[in-house]
Amino acid sequence: MFAKANNRSMNTVNCHMSTEAADFVGRLVPAPLECQERMSMFFYWLDGPLVKSMNQGEYFLIDEISLAEDAVIERLNSVLEPERTLTVYERIGCTQPMTVRSAPGFNVLATMNPGGDYGKRELSRALRNRFTEIWCKTTSFQASEEQEDMVELLSQNLPVEDDLLRNSLAKCMLDFLRQIDSRMPKEFSMRDVIAWLQFIKANVEMLDVTLSIVHGALATVIDSF
Repeated sequence: MFAKANNRSMNTVNCHMSTEAADFVGRLVPAPLECQERMSMFFYWLDGPLVKSMNQGEYFLIDEISLAEDAVIERLNSVLEPERTLTVYERIGCTQPMTVRSAPGFNVLATMNPGGDYGKRELSRALRNRFTEIWCKTTSFQASEEQEDMVELLSQNLPVEDDLLRNSLAKCMLDFLRQIDSRMPKEFSMRDVIAWLQFIKANVEMLDVTLSIVHGALATVIDSF
């Protein structure tokens, strides 16, 4: 949403326990069969999303950064310094390591769950100091101060032209979410709401909007228990 609001492209790496530095900087990959036959080239270097973002001045998102090993994340240290450079030693065929300098507009963003969550850990203080930290609290469908924002979010994403009808449907959806949230053990998140809205948009041409809302609630909310 942040990239879309700024009309910018964004590349992403979804981190896990087996994430490697090559997932960021790039790796050798098999060449297409045509290149193998015509040029006897069996492998070629493919830039990773980090190098691509630096070269093209795009956003680079590291999702669940705390899941990657420290040795992998340390490759980002030079990128997060004021010089914003990256030395790629892995590129075979070059006599000297390739140094990548970021183009204007390049930015690094990262997400993680709190370190207290199961299987999660805290980042080092040195790495955290290189970022601006923003704590996003869990969405509460019961909090009165958030209801206006929730209605606005739902309303703006409903495929309905009439403003009054769209706002009324958004309020009904929020009332439904509040009722479900107060009676069911599962905690709902914005991912659930977005999945519901995506279902409505995908099916509104086959069903009318009210049926899309009902079936979307069944598919993404009720059936998720």
